[in-house]
Amino acid sequence: DISPRDLYKILLQANLYLNKTVYLAGQTSFANFGLAGAYAEGVFGMGLSSKQLLNNKIRLFVQLLAGGAGGGHVDTGQGLIIKPGAGLYYNISDKLGFKTAFGRTKAIGSGLNSAYFNFGMSYRLAFLTGVN
Repeated sequence: DISPRDLYKILLQANLYLNKTVYLAGQTSFANFGLAGAYAEGVFGMGLSSKQLLNNKIRLFVQLLAGGAGGGHVDTGQGLIIKPGAGLYYNISDKLGFKTAFGRTKAIGSGLNSAYFNFGMSYRLAFLTGVN
């Protein structure tokens, strides 16, 4: 049975901020429920984030990711997908927050064209850098 159905995934995304609003993103995810257990994605791209809003509690963002996906009887064709999306971060503290996003997952040259919604936790890390 390959009729349309919901797909549930576990996702990890890492962002590297180039400045206060522009970031590079890498994301990997895999299906854990929804009868597509072998489905996985690996995408990367760029995003734009707003400045802190409402007493530094909320940040809005948009991002465009592209990469590979396949498995689990999901119609990804040759496996190339694009994932435009938007969402918001809600800061609990300077390190911990909640994230929610929505967008589309579109396979190039095949039938996959699906809306997505995700939510989760975010944790911010800082790296020391030096200039010679």
